[in-house]
Amino acid sequence: MNRQRLNGTLSSTPRPLMLAIAAGSLLAWGIPSHAQPGGRTATIEEIVVTAQKREESLQDAPISIVALGPEMLENQGIRSITDLGEGAVPNLRIAPFGGSSASHLVTIRGISAQDPGQIARESPTGIYLDGVYLGRAQGLGIDQLDLERIEVLRGPQGTLFGRNALGGAISLVSKKPSGEFGFAQTLGVGNMGFFNSVTRLDLPEFAGISAKIDYMTSNRDGWVKNPARGQDDWSAFDKSGGRLSLLWQAADNVTVAYAYDKSRNEEVAPYMHLDRLFAGAPPFPEGGFQQLEPHRVSRGRTGALNEPSVSKVEGHTLNLTWDISDNHTLRAISAYRELEQTMFNSYAGGFYRPGPATGNLFGRISLSDVEQDQVSHELQWLGSMDRVEFVLGAFYYKETAEDAQSDPFGNMLTPDGPIVLPAPRYTRPAPGRATEMTAESRALFGQAKWTPDILENRFSVTVGARYTQDKKDGTRLYINGTPAHLPYKYDENRFDPAVTLAYDWNEQVNTYLRWSTAYRGGGINTRSESFRPFDADEVESWELGFKSELWDRRVRLNTSLFRTEWNDQQVDFTAPTASSPSNGETINAGNTVTYTGLEADATIVPVAGLTLNLSYGYLDVDSPLQYNYFIDRMVKLGPVLAPRHSGAVSAEYEFEPTAFGTVRAYLGMKYSDAYRFSPNSPEANTDGYTLWDARLTLSDIPVGSTRSNLRISLWGKNLTDEEYFSYHMVNLRNAPLVDAASVSYNTPRTYGLDITYTY
Repeated sequence: MNRQRLNGTLSSTPRPLMLAIAAGSLLAWGIPSHAQPGGRTATIEEIVVTAQKREESLQDAPISIVALGPEMLENQGIRSITDLGEGAVPNLRIAPFGGSSASHLVTIRGISAQDPGQIARESPTGIYLDGVYLGRAQGLGIDQLDLERIEVLRGPQGTLFGRNALGGAISLVSKKPSGEFGFAQTLGVGNMGFFNSVTRLDLPEFAGISAKIDYMTSNRDGWVKNPARGQDDWSAFDKSGGRLSLLWQAADNVTVAYAYDKSRNEEVAPYMHLDRLFAGAPPFPEGGFQQLEPHRVSRGRTGALNEPSVSKVEGHTLNLTWDISDNHTLRAISAYRELEQTMFNSYAGGFYRPGPATGNLFGRISLSDVEQDQVSHELQWLGSMDRVEFVLGAFYYKETAEDAQSDPFGNMLTPDGPIVLPAPRYTRPAPGRATEMTAESRALFGQAKWTPDILENRFSVTVGARYTQDKKDGTRLYINGTPAHLPYKYDENRFDPAVTLAYDWNEQVNTYLRWSTAYRGGGINTRSESFRPFDADEVESWELGFKSELWDRRVRLNTSLFRTEWNDQQVDFTAPTASSPSNGETINAGNTVTYTGLEADATIVPVAGLTLNLSYGYLDVDSPLQYNYFIDRMVKLGPVLAPRHSGAVSAEYEFEPTAFGTVRAYLGMKYSDAYRFSPNSPEANTDGYTLWDARLTLSDIPVGSTRSNLRISLWGKNLTDEEYFSYHMVNLRNAPLVDAASVSYNTPRTYGLDITYTY
């Protein structure tokens, strides 16, 4: 690997990104302009988004937003939130937390959580499924069923998506029933034993009700072999899920939509390599089972207990829309969701060194159990009057959650070598630590856009605000295996405003200036031995945006410059007096951290059939020294999952249709600079990387009747088999800990074949 560390000097746009942009430009202009087959257009399609609660063109929304449609999701193999983590959207990063795929770190514009799996705190990125807020980081890895698009809203969303959206929001939008009969079946196979099946059934409308049924199952073998007999290989998964969607046209102006989804994920944790020894650490014994692995391996250094982490997610959503008139609409969204997750992670037997201090035990196993249910209601009034468009709303959210965790040993070193101990189980009421919590959030919000009768009606002012009341009520039940009935309460009221000034220079070009705030509620660190609460943190952001469609709608160019100040940042660390490396504390940073950056997204259609997409993100972070009262000294913190440069380039060409079908070719590249995984551990970082993906599709293959056709696709991801750290653990320093950097690697090269029958 090219070990380009974080302390390198600032350079211009990275070479891989420049080469890809140049290649795309040559490809664009190298194709002769006479290639104008019938049925293909040389213009960019309009993208409709709901970033401001109402349907509007992407170009009209005064916000930095990226929308990924069905074709782009298919080309990049994006089926879940997890798949966005490689860099499909610059300035968005997603990584597994704690070396496990059970919980996710989600970062937008460098605003990141450190331990989102805790039930008493939230991620700074709001995740929404069909308008419903998803309250926990657990369960986000489920494959979504037939998405219409994914919208990534970059920047604080404290007004319309107000619950804990400091960095931004991700909105997942599902396809609705069409009311016409349709059937599609996809079967996919690939290397590492990959198999995928997706079934979609659209039923014809009956008595005003349309129905749609989706079902998927997907599994793959692990790519690191476990030497222990009868144990799973690392990174194996088995997923399944279904969704029922109903759409009832109750009246000409009343629509009722209901959806029920249920999913189950079984995912084995990634293999944790021992990358390098920490400074001053003694070397591993010559010929021993614990040895350094500075590159991706295909077989574990020793056998280890390995069970999948299991996530079970279930939810009901009811959406009522009443079009009172042409200018006024009422909408109500109610949902109930349940989550159960058990996590199992053995860290590949690399958490401790065996020796007298551990009784020759090693292989710490992390066992955890999280149960959560949530109910939410949102009422929206969308209206328009002379020169004014507005959204008014009310929001209610309540969740109850409980967790339990323990960390027994899984291996022992004997005179005959290392052995695997019997599979441990913990039974309540005696876990290592346990907490229960109830949270409620109530909010009133509104936004109004006014277009005054000046400047030829090209100027507009948008003002929004949200008033929020957050309450939490919880109890610690156990810490370090000892009962500890400590209560916890949190109560805070907040007001978050936003103002946007926009000007349309003409029908193709507009600019906007946006000022906004957002906050994330305070909480308690359930790993904390002191059980000391921390306060809310908040951001204030300025954003200058430019949106345009040029060259007869062959070029779309959107850019934004932003500056975000993060105040009272919630920072985690391990106290020197902690009795276990898994215990931690949280403080609010005393000094403001400033994020300055740029985002640019371009789509070019130089000739009919060819589409080029280019996007780039730049992020610069000014983080002053912060006082840590637990250790009584100033410390230097760094941004988490925040590469300075990141970008993506892709080219898709649709050839002229033939009697045998239509060929589409896709080639994409994603680039990222180096970034770190912990604010207070600069050595916990990954190198920069460049990933190449490709897909070749033959579609519209006639089969039988005129309604039936086949689509066959060959695909490959990470074609050059690039290596980089997908996660880097911290706090494994000093005996009896392993005294080495424990890291997991990204997935190696994958490839496969998909066949879809459509009727």
